[in-house]
Amino acid sequence: MNAVGGGTATDAGGQSGAPSGSDGGTTSTAGGRRGTGGGATAESGGAASGKSGSAGDHAGGAVAGTAGVGTSAAGQVGAGGSAGSGVAGTAGQATSEGGAGGDDTAAEGPVLAIGVGDGFACALLDQGVVCWGRGDRGQLGNGSKDDSAVPTPVQGLSGRMKALAVGYRHACVLTGDRVVCWGANDSGQLGDGTLDDRFSPTAVSNLPSGVLTMAAGAQHTCVRMAPTDSGEPATAYCWGDNTYGQIGNASTQQNYDVPAQVLSYSSGAAISAGEFNTCAIVSYSVRCTGWRLSPMGVNLSPMDVDGTYGATQVSVGSKLICMIQGGGASCWGINQDGSLGDGTNDDNGTPQPVAGLTSGVTAVSAGAGQACAIQRGVAFCWGTNTDGEVGDGTTMSRNTPAPVVDLPTGAEDVATGPGQSCAVVKGHAYCWGHTDYLQSPTALPVPTL
Repeated sequence: MNAVGGGTATDAGGQSGAPSGSDGGTTSTAGGRRGTGGGATAESGGAASGKSGSAGDHAGGAVAGTAGVGTSAAGQVGAGGSAGSGVAGTAGQATSEGGAGGDDTAAEGPVLAIGVGDGFACALLDQGVVCWGRGDRGQLGNGSKDDSAVPTPVQGLSGRMKALAVGYRHACVLTGDRVVCWGANDSGQLGDGTLDDRFSPTAVSNLPSGVLTMAAGAQHTCVRMAPTDSGEPATAYCWGDNTYGQIGNASTQQNYDVPAQVLSYSSGAAISAGEFNTCAIVSYSVRCTGWRLSPMGVNLSPMDVDGTYGATQVSVGSKLICMIQGGGASCWGINQDGSLGDGTNDDNGTPQPVAGLTSGVTAVSAGAGQACAIQRGVAFCWGTNTDGEVGDGTTMSRNTPAPVVDLPTGAEDVATGPGQSCAVVKGHAYCWGHTDYLQSPTALPVPTL
């Protein structure tokens, strides 16, 4: 989703926060070779999360091969099986130095990016999307409401997939110049002009062409647009839940079932959505709309966050916002179980550096109560750990980052949702936490479409 809803908000003074809730939104863009997760989006080139640093870099198909991936009998991560076989490799062990273990020689797999919702997740492939987990609201997009323990293809998709956004119980994908969504629609988050759940993809209504990237919150969805050929500046559109002003159009209308234009998002390409917030990078600073912590209230239109100049990525989670600035990770908002990662449990309305992640950070994802980042190919997580979502082999919450154990090095994308976190390593998807209480990452056999 990378996430579902628990929103964080900011005002012009950089204040931020949110009431308790689900989680933010995951946005993933298929592009070149790197990206982010958990709703994290990148300012550069219109890219959002995934293996993407700039939009359109994937034109030649960056993924080579479809090596199998699986798990050993002990349930440990195995990567590097024979092509297409799903044969498990050797489980990796955590190391004290980088914290990451595992077989880092696995061949490239088909997964470009990943997003986590509430009890389900989806992976972006070159020619389609697969989802797994809960399906009661149609969030798997396979035409049924059945749950699935293994990744299953989303119906009706064709062409090259460009971006993926996963919300609380819905998901969207950009294919060609068309955005389609599926799943829960009680707040209009699918944007098709109705409030009806959809069990297979449905096109978003009245959306102009030129979408660069997307973000999904708990019950709302947003896109950033490219500048028009006639010279009009880039803008953004959102639809769905607007209870806390997260649509950002200065309106108090509760829901929008078709896209509405966001105010003051006239430049840049990054956007991220949480439960009560939407944030974007505009002129190299983070600008947010929705709930704010101090003074308690809401912003009905976007306002700049102090102390964020130079931000290159932003991710809105359930109760916090995280960004990458100067190569380091910073977070602000409600500090549940240490989710700011600054070594304290104190709420803070201004960006706080995440301990130990002051340089070399290439991806960040703010989730329900946890957050994760990638530093030099190694995944770190912190915050709430009730279901093992931090991935450190325990269920103890942490207020400083811990390396994810048994995860192969070379992580490219990370995503967070309620009780679960996932990563993409050399084209393979790994997830930990959630209902199965997987304290170590488990590899998923994602098919090639």
